[in-house]
Amino acid sequence: MTELPGLGGTFSTGRDINQVGVIVGQSNDASDLGRPVVWTNGSIALLSDDGLGGIAQGINDHGDVVGWIKGADGFNHAVMWNSDGRTDLGNLGGGNSFAYAINNQGVVVGNSDNWPTDAGPYAFVWQDGTLHALAALVPAGLGGLSSLRVAHALNDAGQITGWAVNQAGDHEAFVVNPGHIQLFGLDVAVAGEGQRNIKVAQAAPGATVIAYYSTHSGLSSHHGVDLGLARARPFRATTVGPLGTAWLGAIFVPPSASGAMVWVQGIELPRTEMPQVTNLQALRFR
Repeated sequence: MTELPGLGGTFSTGRDINQVGVIVGQSNDASDLGRPVVWTNGSIALLSDDGLGGIAQGINDHGDVVGWIKGADGFNHAVMWNSDGRTDLGNLGGGNSFAYAINNQGVVVGNSDNWPTDAGPYAFVWQDGTLHALAALVPAGLGGLSSLRVAHALNDAGQITGWAVNQAGDHEAFVVNPGHIQLFGLDVAVAGEGQRNIKVAQAAPGATVIAYYSTHSGLSSHHGVDLGLARARPFRATTVGPLGTAWLGAIFVPPSASGAMVWVQGIELPRTEMPQVTNLQALRFR
């Protein structure tokens, strides 16, 4: 067993360790303020916290570290420390935010106050510079749960676990599995000229995603609606990479769609159940 050095205070704790033995956690300084720290080969180093205190909660095998620091505004701020410096991950509307874990794809989970309207907390996932409420990324709904409160951990397969509140107000553990997709980057464009930078996210690595479009008008624009493949035309297929993301590129629709509402939807294959769909997009082509 090895005792780890501290910063001169009365308390220290290790919170996570990666595959090469780098440890992150918190150590109190001589004034007994808890500071975020990292131990490498038995040596301690202080992470940037502007002297206001914080904690390092998680580390991946690339050495990216997440946790939170106390801000000058009095709130706790979820942050990531890496070779680029320190990044504030934001929040879901205000108040406190806390980051607990990061996987080797750089996806971070935690919780934040104030989403959508009350104090929370609410579980979040941060990826590619954007913070999302985790519940908003579950198109199939929450079942008997009323809200996902805290996301504590995730793995490299994209599974996320934490605790939620059920309809009776009791706390329950949950796991969110990858396999539901999202489409990003869609906006209004001229018919025939296409949509650029359509990103597929939250898909299962190695899966095939096919995006479809239709001008059928009898569709609802909420999550989880099947476009109706008999009426829809595929415009792009792609194999999802190891990060669960892929770029579909451009959508080209015929000039006859000018002025029509075009519906766009992604389907993940193989389809072993009802279509795993989300973010049915309504686009007005001109």
